[in-house]
Parts: sequence; structure tokens; C-alpha cells
Amino acid sequence: AGDDDASVELKKRARREADGCRKGIFFRDSVPAPAYKVKHLGENINQPFTDLSPIQRGADLYYGSLISDKVIEVNKKEKLASYSHIYKSVRDGKEWTKGVEISENVNTPNQHIGNPSFSQDGNTMYYTQCTQDDNLKMKCAIYKSSMANGVWEKGKALGTSVNDPLFSSTQPALGKNKDGEEVLYFASDRNAGKGFDIFYSKVNTDGSLGKARSAGPQINSKGDELSP
Repeated sequence: AGDDDASVELKKRARREADGCRKGIFFRDSVPAPAYKVKHLGENINQPFTDLSPIQRGADLYYGSLISDKVIEVNKKEKLASYSHIYKSVRDGKEWTKGVEISENVNTPNQHIGNPSFSQDGNTMYYTQCTQDDNLKMKCAIYKSSMANGVWEKGKALGTSVNDPLFSSTQPALGKNKDGEEVLYFASDRNAGKGFDIFYSKVNTDGSLGKARSAGPQINSKGDELSP
């Protein structure tokens, strides 16, 4: 690596990776073994394609899943493709029931749907809806649905305070700021030349969203930041 800007950034990335290795060694050797074991959830949830972004709502497990009997060739133009949707499984003793798609009010046909996240009372769900072109490139926006009489209502796209029509907004995650206010965190590629960054938007008392702001340089680098 030389002294040009690209090399300087590579050196920064190398230092971050080395710091991560040192932290991994520290936690491996210095922290007592956790009192839990990781267990595969089995074929009722996991299948040969992709299962991702699981989150619990009471006794229910919501997750994204791409279920298909068709081979998908990346970088090959295709008019027809399989789409990921949100599925739900219920805890039954020590096992999980067979995952089933939730309502088409959320799982819009011919769109990729995923990344569910819930309000504290469980009655509001934020999720991602993505369109896909013939090159399998996706453009995403964040939607919101409310639970009414046990059914998720028709999802609606969040306004331009969160969704920039020229870029992707994805992977919503609800949290709280230092003042205890509810905040929606998400990833977006709206900062040209920086890939995906983490943004946040305050959830107002009436359910509306404030103007999205970047999480700042302490978190966002020139690489991709995802999955807040």
C-alpha cells in the first residue's frame, strides 16, 4: 500500500480488522463460557434457500424466507424470480411450528418483503419492501403496518422523512434514545460514495417520523454499515 487516499483507507480498515481480532481473542479467553447453547431451529423454519432477520413477537417468531424450487443464477438477467416474504412460526413446547406466510396486506406479490421490527406493544410492524430489476438489483423502502383484530392491516410506505425516492432505505430496527424516546434506526445508501450508512428517525407521539439523520462518523465509515 502506498500513500494515496485508497491506501490510507485500506490501512484504516486493516487496523479495525486487527482490533476486532484482538477483541475476539480477549472475549474467548477472558469471559466465562456462556450458560446457553446455540441450536439449529430445524426444517420447520430453515430450508435450503435463505432464512434471515428473525425477531420474536410474544410466542411468535417472524422472519424473512426465500422459498423456491427454481435455481437463481446471480448476474444473469431473469424476467421471473423468486421473492422473499415474511413468515411466522409459533413456539410449541420446545419446538417451532411450520412457518407460514403472513397476510398479503404485508407480503405484496412480486416484491421482496423482510426485516420485520416491532413496537414495544407489538401492535406496529416496520418492514422492508423491495423491487427487483432484471439484473437482480434491488431498491428498497420501509413500510409500516398496524395490528387490528389479530390481522396486519395494509402496509403503507413511510414518508420522505425516511424514504428517499432516489435511494434504498432498509433493515428497520426500533430502539430508544438516551431520553427514552422511541427511535427508528435503518440503513440507507443515500450518501453518495459511502455505501450504506446507519440513519435514525424519531418516532413522534402521533406515530409520525421525524427527519432522518445520519448516525455520524463514530459509526458510519466509507464502507457499508448495515443491520442496526
